[in-house]
Formats: sequence, C-alpha cells, structure tokens
Amino acid sequence: MSQQVIDFLNDLPDASEGHEVSEFGVYFDNQEVTVRVIDRGADSGHIRYTVEAWLSASTHLPPWERGNGYSSGNAAPTLELALHEVHWNAIRNEALKDD
Repeated sequence: MSQQVIDFLNDLPDASEGHEVSEFGVYFDNQEVTVRVIDRGADSGHIRYTVEAWLSASTHLPPWERGNGYSSGNAAPTLELALHEVHWNAIRNEALKDD
C-alpha cells in the first residue's frame, strides 16, 4: 500500500520525491518524545532514511525553536544507521531537565 501512495504522489503534476513518514513515541522519565522516520524508498540509496526526534510538549514550536529538545539525524542508507544519527543524549538531557 505504501508504494501505491508514493507512486500516486509522484505522478501528481509538479510533484517529486514522494516518501513514507512513520511516527513513534518513547518516554524519558515522564517526558514524551515523538520520533519521526522518513523513508524515501529503496531507490534512494545512501539517503533512504532520516530520523527526527523531539519533545512532544514542544510540538507547537517550529523545529528551529525547539533547541536541545529537537534532533534531526543525517540521512542514512539503513534505518539502524539513521536511528543512531539522532542526538539522543541531548533530547534525554532536555527531557530530564524539565523535572
């Protein structure tokens, strides 16, 4: 199903680079963190996956104003590498600071 949606989006006039976005959550102490995984598809090679994570309480702020409560890792060819690109310690420290 995901590939059908991506193909449809890419076929729209002036559209390109359709991708799948999945969201997950985790808690550091009592602070919820939202984790977004962007999958550009198998044909994307070394930039297939990107992972972003942020304190859910800061969702109302644009990413550039979330400070250490936001991290976007570099794109990577595998999901595991992309997950390791996120600065988890910064997010964890920010979450624990609010206690």
